[in-house]
Amino acid sequence: MLGVPILAMGLLYGLFPAQRKVWMHIAVLAGALAFLGGIDFFRPLASGGNVFANYAASASKLMLFLTGGLFIFTCVRAFVWARRNEYA
Repeated sequence: MLGVPILAMGLLYGLFPAQRKVWMHIAVLAGALAFLGGIDFFRPLASGGNVFANYAASASKLMLFLTGGLFIFTCVRAFVWARRNEYA
């Protein structure tokens, strides 16, 4: 479900390309929320519990963490590339 806002921002970018920076930054914010939600995967480590006590929930949180982090990393690299090539 957290991919829906990212998809919506992509569609809005297609409809309103003049505000592309706004839509892309909002998409990164949605990715950051996914990443932050996935950090909950590591909470049992602090309390000494079993990380995979509930396998489905733990796998879901781990995927949120990994995909959110990868999405943010990719977006930051794209933003840096766009900034460097803005006036080329």
